[in-house]
Parts: sequence; structure tokens; C-alpha cells
Amino acid sequence: MPPATTCNTTTSSPTPTTERRELVADAGDGSAYSQQHAIFHPLLRDAATTFGFFDLMLADPASGRIVYAVRKEVDFSASLRSPPFRQSNPALTVAHCAGDADKAVACLEDFAPYAPSAGAPIAFMAAPVIDRNAVIGVPIAQGS
Repeated sequence: MPPATTCNTTTSSPTPTTERRELVADAGDGSAYSQQHAIFHPLLRDAATTFGFFDLMLADPASGRIVYAVRKEVDFSASLRSPPFRQSNPALTVAHCAGDADKAVACLEDFAPYAPSAGAPIAFMAAPVIDRNAVIGVPIAQGS
């Protein structure tokens, strides 16, 4: 079961993962996540397309989970601190950014095989979101 901070409709959706990028509607489950998803998903989906990213994700540095992803693939709601993602490039990128509350920091991980992308070599970049000198989120861009 996904954590409470994720949208139940996308993680248990019968929609194929290749089409989940298009999900925009409020899931109707009354959750704050679903309401926010309906507002921000179209903007983030368009940003990913405009800048040529395969996916845009948001990681919670406190829990180590991916709490948002445009594509909603198997890494969505996954813990970056547990197998099989613990040693993945997104996990390394988040670990680097989560430990540095510097607004000028950009965290990059070079191309390496990434299982959710059929083992294709993928690069990731991220930056910390900082509030009152604490990293509260890490947006991650997945190259295509």
C-alpha cells in the first residue's frame, strides 16, 4: 500500500504506466494529495515535456520516498533507502541534495543503468528545496 502522501488512484490504477502521465483528475478520494495533484500535475507534466525530461519526481528527504512523479512508474512512492532503489542514481542524487541546504547546489548523477527504465543508462539531476535553512524536498529530473 502506498504511503498516505501519495495518490491512491495512480498507484493502484488499471491505467497502464505508459499512460499515467496523462492522469490529471482529482481521484475523488478526498485526500489533500489528490486535490494538489489535480492542480500541479498538468504544470509539471508540461514542464517535463518542454525541457525534454523523461520524468520529473519529488522526493521527501525525511522519509526517503518519491512522493510525486509525472510518469507514475514503479519508482513512484518507492523508498530510496530500501532495495531495489537504495543504490540507484535517484537515491544518490537525493542523498547529496538532502544534506546540503545551499540554494546554489545542483546535484547530478551521471548515466548508469536504471531498472525502472528497462536498465537503460539514465542521468538524474536535482536541487534542494529549502525552507528556513532546512531541505524540505528534492525535485528530481530524469533525463531521456
